[in-house]
Amino acid sequence: MSGRKPSVCWKLFTLKGDQKTAVCDISSSIPTDVFRASTSSSGDAPQAATLSASTTAVPSTQRGATSAHPAARKQMTMESVIERTIKYKPGSARKKEIDACILKLITTDLQPLSVVENRAFRQLLHKMDPRYTIVSRKHMTYNLLPELYNSEKVKLLDKLKQVDHVSVTTDCWTSRTVDPYMTVTVHFVDQNWQINSRVLSTTKVEGSHTGEKIADELRGVFKTWDIEDKVTTIVTDNAANVKNAVERLKTRHQACFAHTLNLVVNDSIRRTPDVFEAKNKVTYFHHSSLVNNALREAHKTSQTDYKKLKQDVETRWNSTYEMLKSYLFQHDQLKTQLNERFRNVGLKDHLRLATLLDPRFKRDGFSSRTLSDEAVEKLKTAESINLPVPQPADEPAAASEETATPPKRLSLWWSQFDAKKRQKERSSARQFTAAEIEVRRHMENPSLERDQDPLAWWKDVASSTPRLALIAKDVLGIPATSVPSERLFSKAGEVISSRRGSLKAKHVDMILFLNNIRDN
Repeated sequence: MSGRKPSVCWKLFTLKGDQKTAVCDISSSIPTDVFRASTSSSGDAPQAATLSASTTAVPSTQRGATSAHPAARKQMTMESVIERTIKYKPGSARKKEIDACILKLITTDLQPLSVVENRAFRQLLHKMDPRYTIVSRKHMTYNLLPELYNSEKVKLLDKLKQVDHVSVTTDCWTSRTVDPYMTVTVHFVDQNWQINSRVLSTTKVEGSHTGEKIADELRGVFKTWDIEDKVTTIVTDNAANVKNAVERLKTRHQACFAHTLNLVVNDSIRRTPDVFEAKNKVTYFHHSSLVNNALREAHKTSQTDYKKLKQDVETRWNSTYEMLKSYLFQHDQLKTQLNERFRNVGLKDHLRLATLLDPRFKRDGFSSRTLSDEAVEKLKTAESINLPVPQPADEPAAASEETATPPKRLSLWWSQFDAKKRQKERSSARQFTAAEIEVRRHMENPSLERDQDPLAWWKDVASSTPRLALIAKDVLGIPATSVPSERLFSKAGEVISSRRGSLKAKHVDMILFLNNIRDN
């Protein structure tokens, strides 16, 4: 009997009754002419086996693929097996990639920073990638979040440096933790004639919200973002303290159209007793489940459809509209309020110029020829809205006329005075003439269809009317409402929730700033 020991590979096979074939315990396959077993003369278990060089037994799930490609499966090395159990190094690319994805989840979906401490969340990440060590809440809050914020802030600062005029919106609100905040957003037309809207800051405002206090806060925001000399319009609601703040900043103010319209509806409701009574009745049904159930039963008895009464929300006039659909007699009151609230809209220079420079409207956007003529006259000089215009190059002919007649001998001071005066007169004449030409060219161009993009139109014609293009970038980039600031309130409510009541104000600012990037 041979003294050779059986190969360890036979532990994975079961020998068939004929002692010439074996079944793989892993794949249940029966290789043909692959294994040739040699047994001892006493019929003991195989002592050795040789493997055909052309074929290797594989699991049944791979046999179909292997039959066409008989390449041998590569066995994992001990080094690769050990590597799969080692955690990623802190600075590895894969670790940073997953960290960034978690931070994106927090800022985009407004998840609490404590989500990294949630047991199920940690189990999910471990199941997906055992090598990843989840970042701590402290590291996420004080390292990764500020790093991403500062990186995106630099990008926005660079973008703001490339524009000459911006408009901002602002509003104040109170969090669930009864902390006062103020949000500021910026809006501008970039070099590609695209509207850009971004959140600049969401800061806690301590103390009384006086006009002086709000003005100081806005100055601080403008200085931080280096737009002190670029803000041409501030859009706010109709609150007296905010309007006072804008006056202190000596900046053009635009009342929020949505807020003004909301005031119109609410004032009309208050002045219509029958509507106010209907509102009280709906409120009564909402506050009493007993009465509401009685209403439901009455519908069942009369075999009519039950429709739940809709309660209005004071800050959402459309909800009042849904509640009062049948009260059409409000028409006269609404008309009176609209005329009262919006009577001075047509007198604002920046709105008149925006209408005139919008290729969809031009003169057709005015209620009278007189108003459109006044707007055209305003448009002929950039000084009407305090905007600089491109300076034309000096003409050689004008210079030759000056040198044609030798000047009298005057003192150096008077020579400089006369030279500046002549230069100013020539420059003013050339600018006025050029402005007239540009206005005439703009008015003669065909009007744009109302559903077309006016900024795309200006992008194509800006080079032919550079003065008007500069004004258009300013007035067409002003938002009609302060909704961009107010929209942050609901998101802020998700951030400053009962789960995140201790979140610091600076981290609220960072999260809302980054969340706005995801939206854009």
